[in-house]
Amino acid sequence: MLMRQRKFIFFSGRSFRLLSFLFIFPFPLIASNSLKCDWCKNAIGAGKSYYRIKNKNYCSRSCADKSLEQSLPECSVCAKRIKGSYLTSNDKIFCSQKCYESILPECTVCGKRSAAGALAADNSFFACPDCLRKPRCFSCQIPTGGRKLHDGRVICPTCSKTAVYNENTARKHFQSVRNDLKYKLGLGTSHPIQFYLIDQETLHKKSRNQSDVVTEQGLFEYLAELEKVVTRNLLGRKVSEKEEKTSELFNIYVLNGLPRERMEYVMAHELGHDWLVTHFPGIRDMQVKEGFAEYVGWLYNKLHNRDYLNKRIEANTDPVYGQGFRMIKDIADKKGFDGLKQFLNSKRESR
Repeated sequence: MLMRQRKFIFFSGRSFRLLSFLFIFPFPLIASNSLKCDWCKNAIGAGKSYYRIKNKNYCSRSCADKSLEQSLPECSVCAKRIKGSYLTSNDKIFCSQKCYESILPECTVCGKRSAAGALAADNSFFACPDCLRKPRCFSCQIPTGGRKLHDGRVICPTCSKTAVYNENTARKHFQSVRNDLKYKLGLGTSHPIQFYLIDQETLHKKSRNQSDVVTEQGLFEYLAELEKVVTRNLLGRKVSEKEEKTSELFNIYVLNGLPRERMEYVMAHELGHDWLVTHFPGIRDMQVKEGFAEYVGWLYNKLHNRDYLNKRIEANTDPVYGQGFRMIKDIADKKGFDGLKQFLNSKRESR
């Protein structure tokens, strides 16, 4: 299982304008005949003073103030009517710098509000420009000043809380995940699987991945020994020739240091490959293979109500993993699992 660095949506500093309202009150007038105040509706008798503003009559300065206040812009945050200067940004009005800053996104890392920065494509976190300079957690990709592991990886404090480094502990989780897939989701296999918890360098060599952008978190390995069987007739002439398996090995490798729930998702993903090779051998389309494995991981997360992990799967824009997952899920949603199995069978290149 490969994990590409998570995509971000970048924001530059948000521009705003400073505007102001200025009211100049006219001098009071003297009514020559009886009028009615347009605010309080009281009569303004002849000879009484009044104010006339924008073709409306007011019996007092107080009534004029109240009427004019209704036409003043309202702060988008505190709803206060603004008599003086104000700020505008993205078609919103703010009475003060404090109100403007209160609507800015809060950096998940340092807690500072910032008009610039980057939002993870799956909306899992927002990072300000200063925090974006920090190294990213190898597991969740959040910028962090967390602990550095012996192989150079950096892990954030949150992921570090449940990180698994002990192979025996990981193996117990692996067996639990395998049992859940088999008995609760109907996606089991019965053959032995060798499980290994390994570091990044070993996993990198195993996968033969040359990319510095993609980080491996798990790997499924299927090894088979084949023997050529030739059938001859009584005259010694070859009648048929075929290859038969003499032995099979199923290996799953998972990166150490992953937080427990993510590690279990990676295990489910790799067990998805195991199920696919066992029931539908001969599929070479990477989008189908990785898409199905992601779907199995998604089903496992759903079983345990881990929506935060599934949101990342669903938001993945990778053409193999992300699009492959959506293709497989769409088939399963529309045609059921039997329909999905028919599709998988059609993708086999060798029978």
